[in-house]
Amino acid sequence: MASVNEQMDDMLGSSYVDDTTTKMPSGFEKVQRRLRASDRGEGEVFVDKEDADERIKSHLTGMAVGSAAFPSDVVTGVTEATKFINKDDVLSTMFPTASSIAPYLETINKYIGRPGFE
Repeated sequence: MASVNEQMDDMLGSSYVDDTTTKMPSGFEKVQRRLRASDRGEGEVFVDKEDADERIKSHLTGMAVGSAAFPSDVVTGVTEATKFINKDDVLSTMFPTASSIAPYLETINKYIGRPGFE
């Protein structure tokens, strides 16, 4: 019985095999080719996409909003954790500080937490 490689050669031909002896061009070589072609007048080196400015603006806006929302999410998470500790008798005896600051964190959460951020 023929090996898997021989069966694939019979089915597809040997053209599907990559030539591993040919060196792949690096990114630098590709850019050099484009620069040489643009010097000869055969095209532009870099072509701007139509909506590139809008996409960059939307990405930066998303990053800024996400970065600004992170502290509010932390405050909301801490507030929810202290509420959970306050409800359980065992946890409130284990973490008395968390249960004593829970009302203050509720007030802070109104202004700085997720409800205040939105």
